[in-house]
Amino acid sequence: MEVNSYTTSDLVLQHTDVISLMSEHGKFKRKPLFGVSGLYIDDILIFIECEDELFVRDNELTKKLYGASGTYMTFGGTDKPKIRYRLLDDQCNITEEKLKKSIKHAYSTSKAEKEKENNEERIRYLPNMQFKTESLLAKSGITSVSQLKALGAVRAYHQVQECNKNVQTRLLLMLEGALKGCAWQLIPETKKNELLSDLRRLF
Repeated sequence: MEVNSYTTSDLVLQHTDVISLMSEHGKFKRKPLFGVSGLYIDDILIFIECEDELFVRDNELTKKLYGASGTYMTFGGTDKPKIRYRLLDDQCNITEEKLKKSIKHAYSTSKAEKEKENNEERIRYLPNMQFKTESLLAKSGITSVSQLKALGAVRAYHQVQECNKNVQTRLLLMLEGALKGCAWQLIPETKKNELLSDLRRLF
């Protein structure tokens, strides 16, 4: 059986086979994305195209297919955690079979993540929270209510503080109120002192 192989030039400048393979899973789109181009299937990002180079989302499968060593870029919006993408260069020994596996895996996992995000309660809808707070938490890697609940107010606050030294202690009270379902101003003084004591003790 003949095995099609590709160079980086083939992939980026022509894209005929890549688009065809992507279209097997849904509607293909190419859209501008913060100075680069995104290649999408049904609004799910699969590849990033940057300066005549093609990047795929880094995960265990891409390491298995293309090797662990390579060139990477980190990409993400202001309200999304940063995600690492792997350059598909000539050293990857790219074949049609590898591309099929990369596309299928990227599409299925990203679709599942998107569905989970849509089905899960947004942090911004909790008491004391808003879009700005949700974005601040996302920058520290906290992107869901379930993550926030698992961490608790003190550990979540510390995680944000590690990324933003200017954050005020009021955020600690706001997070506690969000988890308890009340305005932060209603938290008793004894509880406020307990939270601050836990923060000093743990960190």
